[in-house]
Amino acid sequence: MTIQTKNTTITVSMPGEKNAPDALAEGEFVAYASTWTRTPDSYGDVVAKGAFSQSLKAWEKSGDPIPLLYDHNDSDPDYNIGYVKSAIEDDHGLRIVGSLDIEDNDKARQVYRLLKARRIRQMSFAYSVEEQAPVKAKDGATANELRRVNLYEVSVVPMGANQDTSIENVKHMGQRIEWKQADAIARKALDDYDSGEIRRQATDAHKRFRTEDAVRKSLGIDDIDGSYRSQLKALGGEDRLNEYRDTLADGGHLTIEQAENLRRIVTVKALQDNADEKARTMQRMLGAAPRNTTQTDYLYNPDTNEYVKRNTIMPNTKGHLDLRSFIKNAPAAAIATSQRYQEKGLVPNGQTLVEIPIVNTVPIAGDIDAEIPPRLLDYIPAIRREVPVYAIIREVTPDEPGSASVVAPGEEKPVRKLGLERVEQSLKVVAVLTEPLDKYVVQDYVNVQDWLGPRLGSIVFDAIENEIINGDGNGTHFTGLNHIQGIQSQEWNANMFDTIAAGCSKLENIGVAPTLIALNPADWLTVQTYRDAEGRYYMSNVIDPAARTMWGHQIVAVPGLAKGTGWVIGANTLTLSTDGVQTVEWDTSLGFTRNQVQARAEGRYNLDVLKPHGLVKLALTATGK
Repeated sequence: MTIQTKNTTITVSMPGEKNAPDALAEGEFVAYASTWTRTPDSYGDVVAKGAFSQSLKAWEKSGDPIPLLYDHNDSDPDYNIGYVKSAIEDDHGLRIVGSLDIEDNDKARQVYRLLKARRIRQMSFAYSVEEQAPVKAKDGATANELRRVNLYEVSVVPMGANQDTSIENVKHMGQRIEWKQADAIARKALDDYDSGEIRRQATDAHKRFRTEDAVRKSLGIDDIDGSYRSQLKALGGEDRLNEYRDTLADGGHLTIEQAENLRRIVTVKALQDNADEKARTMQRMLGAAPRNTTQTDYLYNPDTNEYVKRNTIMPNTKGHLDLRSFIKNAPAAAIATSQRYQEKGLVPNGQTLVEIPIVNTVPIAGDIDAEIPPRLLDYIPAIRREVPVYAIIREVTPDEPGSASVVAPGEEKPVRKLGLERVEQSLKVVAVLTEPLDKYVVQDYVNVQDWLGPRLGSIVFDAIENEIINGDGNGTHFTGLNHIQGIQSQEWNANMFDTIAAGCSKLENIGVAPTLIALNPADWLTVQTYRDAEGRYYMSNVIDPAARTMWGHQIVAVPGLAKGTGWVIGANTLTLSTDGVQTVEWDTSLGFTRNQVQARAEGRYNLDVLKPHGLVKLALTATGK
């Protein structure tokens, strides 16, 4: 069973209004905790009339009161601020009478003061769903109708979602004349604006709602239409705001209407301030972009938290791919993208480009934060390609290559065939789509970093490495090691040590320096624990397990390599081509019924074989081929 909460915005009636009920005792208030409006709330839900009936009967039968909490905090007794004195379903919604423990609970007394001062205007209730179904909403869109729910508690909260419910009245002592009411409204509005509180509320409203209409309505200014600038102009703008300030500063008073107008002015101005800041941020991120340029032409720079034009972050075009940077930069880029829309986690649908830098560090060390040990990808030289189709020069061994020699005066010089050929190559798309995840999981930055970082990154790297080893060259696949023509092979030779040494010797015999020895992790373990006839490990004179070397040559443990098969890779034999960019996209199109999100990572790579004879395939078992 999943317990959920649903917030509702409430409007506090000021004391002394003619419709104030006399039956309320001190500390009591009347409110609609839910309404039957057919306009979906910010979660896409509508509530059916009668949804609470069975739960209310169960509460009545139990004899227990429905708890009244502050902000759903059920772990602290002080936040249990009262109880629901009565709850009925009428033609408008779920109408409750709340009773606050103002005699012996400081928290309840504070909430009561905030309610009377109109500084808290929202409610929420906790529930679990017994029955729900999709329906057509008032605007024709599809909504999720809650038809039967279990009610667990009602809360007074700082921020709500349903704009139709209201607190009907709060009982309080004494009457206040109108100018004091207006003064309280006006000074509260100015204090909130000057302190940045209204901007915070506006930012939070943007997190919850997707349209300006919903944002305005959530902040109590739904009776004004048009853009923020036109709204400010209609309300009198900053001139009117300064006029109100001067009146209050000089000891004068505003009417209720003027105070409400002041509240609207500062609220709209806060919205406009947010919009202006977002525009400045986008301009800073994108710089002086040419017309019709989109964000996809730019890359996220984690060092400055900005977007810059592609290929300006890391000018290196040749070296080794720093794939671990994706582990840290992908979540940062996704979060930076979402923060432009004031989201706490990921926006519902988005895309960002992450540059995979090419660095000169060899070898690239393992990263404990990225949870990735050194792997084959780290040691294959990489080159950035500016276009997806390119050409390489491949060296093959001619049957009769010839050689250089001493030449006597007047004699013909010998020819040495280099065996070079031009081969056209193209970058291949390597992509991964994650399984659906609960969308609420990725509303937290820590989870975003874990999900888009080590997990998604590792899957991408595994896919690339698998293509390097097993790609068959058909269609959009790499031509991997197991399908390269013109390689050398080394059969089993007494033991693994002798076999690997013989493979290295084959390269040295043709003038190619061995640079890498690729082994399955199980074979690498066998090598590390091998003993001679007297039971002595070979580590002291052959193997350095810490540096992962064997006779000074780098060992790489490759999980995707078949056990019993190894490779000796010579210098200048392989390169990994890439456009240097990884695209990360996420989407919540699975809809209301699932509340799930998927992500895709995609990049373009290819394995270039420059010297097939610089590769030696090792048979590391007596029956290996």
